[in-house]
Amino acid sequence: MKITPLEVREYRFKKVFRGYDPAEVEALKNLLADVLEELVKEKKALEGELKRAKEELEEFHHRERLLKETLTMAQRAAEEIKESAKKEAEVMLSEARLKGEEIVKSAHKRFDEIQMETERLKMEKTKLLSEIKAIIEYYQKALFSEEEEKVQILRPKG
Repeated sequence: MKITPLEVREYRFKKVFRGYDPAEVEALKNLLADVLEELVKEKKALEGELKRAKEELEEFHHRERLLKETLTMAQRAAEEIKESAKKEAEVMLSEARLKGEEIVKSAHKRFDEIQMETERLKMEKTKLLSEIKAIIEYYQKALFSEEEEKVQILRPKG
């Protein structure tokens, strides 16, 4: 049962013979009304504080949920970035290996071509040397034969 300070102040006791002193009763009623009024004010103030505290608590819970969600999203993003970087590194490594293999193949091919060219040039050198040697021998023979003819012409017959 709720009773207000106003109800305490307005309450009227029945008058009886040999009853309580009306002034004392009035004083007690006023005192009780004042105490009750203070308690009601204190209760309202406490209810307001409790309401604010509940709202703050709810706000803190909301912030905590947001922080947890943000942290979870950040962890997922970090994992995705790490995975992405790992995949990108694997792709780059694979591409580098392929490029390396192509370079090695190209180098081998160029080496083979140079070897073939070297062999061709050696053969051409040998051929040229043979031709030069043949030409020198031809001119030597021609020169020798011409000198022999001169010597024969200059020798007396007889």
